[in-house]
Amino acid sequence: MIRWFILPALALAIGGLIAANLADDPGYVLIQIAGYTVESSLAGLVLLTVVCLTIASVGASLIGKGVRLPSKVSGIIQERRAEDARKQLHLGLRELAAGRFDRAEMELLRRISDSSEPGSNYLLAAEAAHRQDHSERRDEYLALADQASPQNHAAVLLKRAELWGQEGRNADALQSVNEILSTQARHKPAQALKLSLLQASGQWQELKAALPQARGVLPQEQLLAVTKATRMALL
Repeated sequence: MIRWFILPALALAIGGLIAANLADDPGYVLIQIAGYTVESSLAGLVLLTVVCLTIASVGASLIGKGVRLPSKVSGIIQERRAEDARKQLHLGLRELAAGRFDRAEMELLRRISDSSEPGSNYLLAAEAAHRQDHSERRDEYLALADQASPQNHAAVLLKRAELWGQEGRNADALQSVNEILSTQARHKPAQALKLSLLQASGQWQELKAALPQARGVLPQEQLLAVTKATRMALL
């Protein structure tokens, strides 16, 4: 903004300086173009040229800013929406932590279209729906989380296994866990959940076979406790 005032003032100052220097001998300029004749003093021509160039420069700058304005406005709007989505996610987390699962589900889904990580919103919404015993909505949110964030497929599988295990669907939960371990054999949460699911479902032979894979991944105390329980059960 400031340069729009400085440039014309500078142009006028330069023109005035040139006019002062040419006061004694202003010179004479005659231009004929397409039947038109322009007569002027040299000082006047120089001043007019400087002013025209200044106006052209300011005009070009204004046009450039006008062309870029829509993209800037769009960027500002998108950033504001993303910030609102982050605030909504934090609000949903607070409601979930407070045990207000119905409100948490609603808040987590409210601005999900503006979220940069909608998969996280869907995962948390699945947790909220699970706490309300809405298994169909829970599984729908898990599927949507997988679609929204394919790069977090393992996280979705783990959450699905956790929630299904809590529901008593141990066989389905184990299938999800084994899918993770098929590509990430040292996935610590998946290893721990697998041992827990096998123990909960009383699959002691399978648990015994799974223990060697968990060595070096899970804490030694946890492995010793599971190993002891497995041996006692098999005896």
